[in-house]
Amino acid sequence: MASLSIMALVAVTLFGVPQAKEYTTNAICQQSNCINPIFPGMEDLRRLEATQLQCQHASDAKQHMQFCKKAVNYDTALSSPNSSGNITTLKSVVLQQDNAASTMYYYHLAGMNVEAWEHRHPEESGDECVQAVWKMVCHTYFPRAEAGCKQGEPTKHLRPCKNVCGSFIKACNVECCDESVQCIFSKKVALVDGSEITDSGYHDELGPSAACTGASSRKSHPSLAVLTLLSLALTQLFLPARSSAKSAGANGSSRLKKYAACVLLFVVCTMLQGCTLGQLFSHPTPTWEQMPSYWQRFQFIPEGAPASEKVYNSCDLILPAREQCSGHGECETWRPDLKSTAAGKDTKFCKCYRDWADPECRTKRKSQMTAFFFSVFLGFFGADQFYLDHYITGCAKLATLSGVLAAWWLHGWWVLNLLSYACAMWWVFDIVNIGSAPIYAAEYRLAYDLPHWFYVTFTIMLFAVLGYVFFGVMQRADRFRKAQQKFMMQEDAGQRLMVQETEKSLYADRIGQPTLRSYGVPQGPPVDHHHYGTTPDHLASTMHVLNHTGVIKGNGEPQYNRYSAYGIMQHAMRGFTNPNRYDHRLQPNSPAYETARTDQQFMWPTDYGNGQNPGQHFGY
Repeated sequence: MASLSIMALVAVTLFGVPQAKEYTTNAICQQSNCINPIFPGMEDLRRLEATQLQCQHASDAKQHMQFCKKAVNYDTALSSPNSSGNITTLKSVVLQQDNAASTMYYYHLAGMNVEAWEHRHPEESGDECVQAVWKMVCHTYFPRAEAGCKQGEPTKHLRPCKNVCGSFIKACNVECCDESVQCIFSKKVALVDGSEITDSGYHDELGPSAACTGASSRKSHPSLAVLTLLSLALTQLFLPARSSAKSAGANGSSRLKKYAACVLLFVVCTMLQGCTLGQLFSHPTPTWEQMPSYWQRFQFIPEGAPASEKVYNSCDLILPAREQCSGHGECETWRPDLKSTAAGKDTKFCKCYRDWADPECRTKRKSQMTAFFFSVFLGFFGADQFYLDHYITGCAKLATLSGVLAAWWLHGWWVLNLLSYACAMWWVFDIVNIGSAPIYAAEYRLAYDLPHWFYVTFTIMLFAVLGYVFFGVMQRADRFRKAQQKFMMQEDAGQRLMVQETEKSLYADRIGQPTLRSYGVPQGPPVDHHHYGTTPDHLASTMHVLNHTGVIKGNGEPQYNRYSAYGIMQHAMRGFTNPNRYDHRLQPNSPAYETARTDQQFMWPTDYGNGQNPGQHFGY
């Protein structure tokens, strides 16, 4: 029963329960290009469907197109001209739609905080998002004519295919963290008079198709990965554990870990888009519809005029220069080859001054110089990213510095080195990225108030000074390291001398080392109280008295000892390793043992010198 309950709860979480349309929030998602309206030209679809359209051959229409000429390669459906045989009227209709498409393109890019002045030729742009917006507006305002339709015959409006919309979502990374970013939808919209209309999205068919306009492709099933992961976790949860000799407590702990992992995954799944527990984490209005419309943000109302006389481009009005573009810009021709009317009127938009942005120049840009100095002096703390309103990036940059400090505090040296390199490289990258050219902040580009010559000069001097300081610090550290090594070597030498002086107290060292003129081993009767080892040089002249021992050669010279000093010392230490009297270094445990050892007399064999090898007798 418990298993069935868990499975039912998971099913409710993943698929929801039958209820009114609700949108769930993905709590671990970041919004991107979630603006209102979410799709360019979507609000004009209903108006275009209500317009009487007729078929026009592609060759006739494209000769008057300017902005959308390279995006339309099919027979189009255009508004019916007043006089079907008047080419000027057809040209005016085409230019009207072409101007509507270019205006929608300009304002939708502005709604996404993109500078449309930098993308005046979208067909040549390398930005996929810019091209997707361009194709979508052209397919919206130049719909495809019905298949088999002849020149001048009435035709209905064919909406763009769903994969044109999907291509736009993918290219521009549109994300509102709920299910509202949908190409196919149908909903009731209440009007002011109390009536309702049905608003729908794009055509539910993949292009190219005779039933819709445009062609592209995009498929995505992200929820399958989460469902598969959860299924594997549940399978592991209910599988029997392996038999082993562990105690019952260990088995219980393993089972508890499985339950904890499953619960954690279950909590994560409830936070993802599309998951709901009843009314929890849900909202009835799409997220993008809760955003203020960029048409309201960018609208222009002449001074002293009512709100009903609003326009979306102050350059379309004849106004004093101080009133156009909010006084922060000038009206300039957007593209010399674009004409808004058949009479040859240029398409003009506001060209804002350096510190201002948006279609009516009402948004103050952030300063590139301020961002640059933030990056230089406070970049390790992420101040430059916070200034640009990139809060997630700023927190990540600050976390990198925090990781360096934590690794230093916890003595995680390899982690410290890795984080230090990452933090330094990020700091240098942001200095170059922000200083070389005005980058995009959260809203539009930075103001170009940082002269390039100043940036280059300052950056070169900055890194030259940092290199000099770094070299000085490393040189000082190297000197310190060498001095430390020298001091340690001196200390080691002194320690060795001290040890040698200390070890002279050992009895084995007090024996002394034999010279070349020495007795054979073992020696004969004691001479001058020298019981063992070498014969001093001053006794070399008296060694002839010991000729019977065999140490004097026939020519009167002493016989050299053929045994090594180490062998002689080991032989001398034999018989004196009583563990009850001496320690492991042959030091006597009592002064009395020292006296007894020094005065001990040896018994030597009487056959020494008769030709027998003394080494064999004593084990050499």
